[in-house]
Amino acid sequence: MNKPAVISPNNVDTSINVGDLLGLLWVKKWVIILVTGTVFLFGLLFISKLPDIYSASTTIMVKGDRADNPLKTLVTGQIGAQQELDTTIKLIKSIQFAKVLIDKIKQQYGNGFNYDKVLNDEKEFIKVLSIQPVPNTHMLELSFEHSDAKFTAFVVNLIASSFIDYELSLMQPHADKSDEWIRTKIQEVKDKLDEEENKLNDFRQNNNIVDIVSFVSLAKQDISQLHEQKRTLTLEAEKLARVINTLANHANPDSAMVISQWSDVETLKILSKQKAKLETELSQIKLRYLDKHPKYKAKVTEIEGTRQQLALEFEKISDGLEHKLNEINQSIKSLDLNRIVAEQQLEQAILKNLEFEKIKRSVSATTQLLESITAKQKEVELFKDIHHASSIIIVDPAIEPEKPVRPKRALLATVVLFFGFVLSLLVIFIAKILGNSHKKYYQLVRAYDLDVLGELPVVSRFRRYKRGLIFSNENEGDYRLFEECIRSIRTRMLLSDGYEQDKIIAISSLEPSEGKSNFALLLAKSISEVEEVIVIDADLREHSITVKLGYEPSHPGLTNFLAKTHTFEQCVIKDPTLKADVFASGILPKKPQLFLSMSRFDRMLKALSKQYDRIILNCPPLFFASDIMLISKHVNTINLIVDVQKHTVTELENELDQLMYTKSKVNSVIFNKIKVEHKNYYRRVKNLRK
Repeated sequence: MNKPAVISPNNVDTSINVGDLLGLLWVKKWVIILVTGTVFLFGLLFISKLPDIYSASTTIMVKGDRADNPLKTLVTGQIGAQQELDTTIKLIKSIQFAKVLIDKIKQQYGNGFNYDKVLNDEKEFIKVLSIQPVPNTHMLELSFEHSDAKFTAFVVNLIASSFIDYELSLMQPHADKSDEWIRTKIQEVKDKLDEEENKLNDFRQNNNIVDIVSFVSLAKQDISQLHEQKRTLTLEAEKLARVINTLANHANPDSAMVISQWSDVETLKILSKQKAKLETELSQIKLRYLDKHPKYKAKVTEIEGTRQQLALEFEKISDGLEHKLNEINQSIKSLDLNRIVAEQQLEQAILKNLEFEKIKRSVSATTQLLESITAKQKEVELFKDIHHASSIIIVDPAIEPEKPVRPKRALLATVVLFFGFVLSLLVIFIAKILGNSHKKYYQLVRAYDLDVLGELPVVSRFRRYKRGLIFSNENEGDYRLFEECIRSIRTRMLLSDGYEQDKIIAISSLEPSEGKSNFALLLAKSISEVEEVIVIDADLREHSITVKLGYEPSHPGLTNFLAKTHTFEQCVIKDPTLKADVFASGILPKKPQLFLSMSRFDRMLKALSKQYDRIILNCPPLFFASDIMLISKHVNTINLIVDVQKHTVTELENELDQLMYTKSKVNSVIFNKIKVEHKNYYRRVKNLRK
């Protein structure tokens, strides 16, 4: 079976159209009203207990770009307007200033006032104190919140007036200590500056510092020229070495003349031509005379003399080249020595120059430090003269507020009402989405081109009647619903085109304990109402059928029949409760595959197909053993029981993928342990199958 385009679990359609949504909201209108009303009532109760909070505010101006600002003694250099505002805000919201304010409030407002935790804890006091800069100005807006309107105005005005005195008291001790420290520090810096200037003059005189700078520049140029001369001589030496090496590899003058370096030498060129001419004449003599003839011998002697002369000339040139190479190597060594000396002199000059620059920087830094301390001394002296000045101006004093700023009860009530409505919708939608979870399984299975025969609901517990697991005779809702589901699946099987002529119904599952054995027995009981049926337990790895029916596990069955130790009549069980025949598994073998692969198993199925209207095979799980592959040879289709409580949608998709790749004969699926409401079951199944 070819695998179709699979729908991912994340893309399974769980949408609700507008009509369904409105219908759902109308059906659940009482839930919406109940949840919304409950939340709204509790919200109103909470809002009614909230205390009224009043807020009073005042505006103060922080002087900017002033020479008499006491805060400038706290920082080095000049500070900007924004920095002044930030510093003032930090001081007002400091723990120390909060302590001062709380003490003043308790002294001036009276002991009869009910002071809450705001005035007993500095951190809590700071939390209800708000300071906001007014945009594009040097002003700050101070606000204080409290449940007493008159008290808020009093506290805000007290903050503005108290900060002026607090700022001056904070800076006065600092100014006194700073003045004494600065005077001592100035003298120390002056002494250090004199010492460093003397050191600078001594170094300049002893080391002729003016010539050092020019010497460093010239030394660098000389070293560069030495490097360039060495590079030129090195290239020339390498070239001569290659020529000498080439000459050594051609000991024969005749072969050496092939090289361009020798063929261009005039003396060698003349001797080479003369030798060639004599050799040509010798070849002419060979045509007339033998080697004993005086002319032949004379010509040979002349050629040999020319060759010796040529060899001497080569030796002379070679000696000259080697002599020249030695001279170049000596020059290179001399250049190396000169370079080393120049580099040493340069290094010494650089070290002296660095020492000189270091002393200069020290003198410059000490001079700047002296200037900075002198300027600070002037600021401290100025502050001592203007201790009466303040950097704060009160622009708008606070007045007693008439209305509370919070809580805004109408707004809070509206928010609570809206929150209750949203919460009710959320509850309904979550319940709806969870209720549609089974729809994902249907869509996923059908995406694999598998048919959904039906679903089995969750039953709290099965009643055991006499020997085995049988339907309860009582008219309880869950048992009646389960029985009706089995009959619905039976009807679909018997009326379906694929099942009508298929006498063997194979039941399997993905994993053990998913309910396949229960379903096989209950399906057999349902089919026995209209047809002759036999149940064969082909799961040879456990006694599932016999145990559920209450028979002994050792009862002879399929393996006994295939091994020819018992007859069919001895193995078959005619169960009166099921009203169907049961063929147990028999003795459990070590290798079930050997029994299921017997030809006797195939002949047995064919014979039973003639004797019974239907054969129900209880097969092993698909992913538990390979036995199902042998059984699938004898059936046209396999019905798969899937326990939705054991498999998530993602896990089921992965397992169905494996089935597609193994080319199993699974064509239909029955979902087990579906949680449904009895009254909505039939309508829900109908909607899911659309």
